Amino acid sequence: MDRRTLLAVVLSVAIYYVWLAIRGPQLQQTAQEGGGGEETSGAQVSTEPSPSPLPTPAPPPEPMPSDVPEREIPFRMCQTTATLSTTHGLSSLSLDDHQGPYEVQPLYSWIWGKLTGEVEGPWSPWGATEPGPAELLGERAHGLTVGSGAGPGTTAPARMMVVSDDADDLVLRGRTAEGIEITQEMRPTTVGGQCLVELEITWRNAGSTAYGGPLWLGVHGVPSVAAGGMTARYQSQRQPTAVTDGDLHYGGPYGAGCVREGTRLSDEETAFPLEGPVSWFGLSDRYFGFYVLPADPQAGQAWLSRVGSGEEALDGTHLAIEAELAPGASRTDTFSVYIGPNDMDALGNVHEDLSRVVDLGWFAFFGYPLLVMLRFFQAAVGNWGLSIIMLTFVVKLAFFPMTQRSFRSMQK
Repeated sequence: MDRRTLLAVVLSVAIYYVWLAIRGPQLQQTAQEGGGGEETSGAQVSTEPSPSPLPTPAPPPEPMPSDVPEREIPFRMCQTTATLSTTHGLSSLSLDDHQGPYEVQPLYSWIWGKLTGEVEGPWSPWGATEPGPAELLGERAHGLTVGSGAGPGTTAPARMMVVSDDADDLVLRGRTAEGIEITQEMRPTTVGGQCLVELEITWRNAGSTAYGGPLWLGVHGVPSVAAGGMTARYQSQRQPTAVTDGDLHYGGPYGAGCVREGTRLSDEETAFPLEGPVSWFGLSDRYFGFYVLPADPQAGQAWLSRVGSGEEALDGTHLAIEAELAPGASRTDTFSVYIGPNDMDALGNVHEDLSRVVDLGWFAFFGYPLLVMLRFFQAAVGNWGLSIIMLTFVVKLAFFPMTQRSFRSMQK
């Protein structure tokens, strides 16, 4: 060992013993003072602090809805069958008592398909298979989703938990990112002889700060784009629909009948408002509809809105309710949901503005009397085909004098 290493070891040992000489008396004096002046043996003296009582463990926090796995339960109310997801609401909704539209197959398209080899089998004007129950909401639909914030196009719906899955009293509960706890109750009821789903929603501010902003309820589905050609008139086109301030509004990628001329829902313009009191909002096609009627038309503002973009886009409507909720405060809103055929009598019995979804266009002043006569004949003979023949005969008879004058004029 060289001299430098030996010197370092000696100095280290010396420093250690000097430190013990200095610290030793202090430790002994501290031990004596801790004994209150009484003589104690070294075995009874402990320099370790006495253990403090263990804190009572706090109860585990209630799981946030975002931490709860998605659950799907069957939904059966008012002769409808659907899937209710705790994430995206109602989907795959079909009407048990109503058949879907047949697929029309024109003769010329069948002949062309035979020539090109794309079609097999004999010609069937109404398609080769039965359509089955009418489907109103597809697999990707978001029916009766709830949330808070800017709206369903920019804010995700609340993740709900199933509190009660009773078919006559379905209860869901969830919480939004803004700290709004939402309780959603659904039960069947009867209005105007029609079965409706009574929807009661309670928004409660479960946070520690005041909330100011919209609370929303939405219905969105996959839009159906009308194809060109003669068969397009038979297609059932699903589209957002609403009546606000007495005006009927449509929205979607079809162009015709949009709420604002020259505009439509798109990936660039995902939402625009509908002014005035809200009679109802929802989705409709040619034959059936999913309509939400607020108990208070002044509760909020209806919007035509798009969720997602591109091929994943869902078009629909939602109601935005501006609210100011202090911590612990809540508000409850009630809605009625009609799910069924676009029958003018049934719709009118539910709400006077609901039958306006049956829009006969520019010639409604002439179409509605003909519709009344057609239904009169159908009630008399019980056959729609004979009713159409009888209506045609009556119309021809009414216009016979004009037809005679026209023939005479052409002869001259």
